Amino acid sequence: MVGIVRLAREVADRMTLVNTLLYGSLTTFLIMVLSDAANFNTGKLTAALLGAILFALVSLALVFAVRLAGKTSLRTAGIAATVLTLLVPVLMAAQEWDDHDRSEKLLAPDLAKDYLNSCPKNAILFTYGDNDTYPLWYAQEVEGVRPDIRIINTSLLGIDWYVNQLRHKINQSDAIDVVWSEDQVRGLAYLVTEDRTPREGVFDLLDVMKTIGQQKPKLNSFPAVKTVSVPVDAAVAKANGVVTAKDSVLSQLVFNLPDGKNFYTLDQLTMLNIIAANAWKRPICFTSPDGSLGFGAYLRQQGMAFQLVPVMDKDPGRSIETDTTYKLLTTVFRAGNADNPGVYFDEENRRHLLSIRSVYAQEASALADEAQKQKAVNVLAKSESLMNPKAFPYAMTASSQNQNNHNRTGLLYLEAAYKAGYTDLAKKVKAALLKDLQEQLAYYKYLRENKEDYYYQLISDERDAQGFLQIINQFEEMYEGKRPPVQELPQGAQAADSTK
Repeated sequence: MVGIVRLAREVADRMTLVNTLLYGSLTTFLIMVLSDAANFNTGKLTAALLGAILFALVSLALVFAVRLAGKTSLRTAGIAATVLTLLVPVLMAAQEWDDHDRSEKLLAPDLAKDYLNSCPKNAILFTYGDNDTYPLWYAQEVEGVRPDIRIINTSLLGIDWYVNQLRHKINQSDAIDVVWSEDQVRGLAYLVTEDRTPREGVFDLLDVMKTIGQQKPKLNSFPAVKTVSVPVDAAVAKANGVVTAKDSVLSQLVFNLPDGKNFYTLDQLTMLNIIAANAWKRPICFTSPDGSLGFGAYLRQQGMAFQLVPVMDKDPGRSIETDTTYKLLTTVFRAGNADNPGVYFDEENRRHLLSIRSVYAQEASALADEAQKQKAVNVLAKSESLMNPKAFPYAMTASSQNQNNHNRTGLLYLEAAYKAGYTDLAKKVKAALLKDLQEQLAYYKYLRENKEDYYYQLISDERDAQGFLQIINQFEEMYEGKRPPVQELPQGAQAADSTK
């Protein structure tokens, strides 16, 4: 504001005005170019030039407006400059206040409670990254939610002091056995694999870890073993909430460690140690289905958590414990005021809300498969009461970087509604998906015909949209008895086998 007044009042100082316009425009141009340098093209060059010109014109207009208003006095010039510059924050507040208002947004603590309440008593919960962990810490330490659970952040698990902290009781969570001593862990970052050729046979995981612990003078290598086992005491597992009474419990967990690993990092080693030494005394859960160490087939979803269980499901890695999950979804779960259409959720918020909607869809689908359609409808009805489509739409364009997960989840939700026989919901979700996908394809067609430089960055998004429409056609044929319309194949696509 002061600078504008100065430029407006000092009429003779044309050089300062010229320099302001020149260097300001140049800075604007460079910022716009560098902000998207990785995907730069002629269209973005034109946009950067227009941005620089716009900066010069707006700055010049402000200076002359203040100069005109302030001919009589400095005070008038100051008032004019103040009014004009205040228009910017006023416009921003008017247009974006709802986007940035967090007073009614409670998703982070609600999601943390959903995760914690999904875990059995005295569980160990492995989390991935800050967006999971900080809300969990808040829920435990500030609101006192589920102090019996030990939260382990895998992003910190590769640091020796964090691993050694696990040896101490925290809140109501007892100490955790990590097999190796504090001195052995101190300074350890990774262990190199002894040999690329794995030994034949099945090796007890705890014995493997104890054998490593005997290395002197310090731990230095991981033995060349491929297949490991964790013995299971069914009575202990049932008593500690690891499995349910109706589960058919295995005598041991057997899984293959990853192929071709040159080394194991401390976080991976500690996770394997905890699984081996825990001996099913405490349930072990994860906030996402991590199968990188080979045990992914034994992860079963319960609410928002994925629990390691000594049970081999008929569909490994995709099973869900329907009884407990039903109670959680219908009586416990919350969704951060997503039922309020006035609350705005940005992309990161929507990513987490998709996780919640996905659980409701999976549970409803599983219940329908078990011929419990009324329960499936109840689950979906509860989901609808928690997440208003005006605050959190069924369908929405998302980047291919995020694998278009919004509409992928929408399709999962649509099929769950079909399978449950919830026809009203299925109609609404299908209409929203069709509208969004058709709008996307129209946009990609426009870019293909008029803005090729932009179009080539979105070819995979276009293919996703076409694929999603084909899935909806399949749903219509399967659940509504409709034959899908004949569609012109996209250029370059191969015709499907018409005999199927």
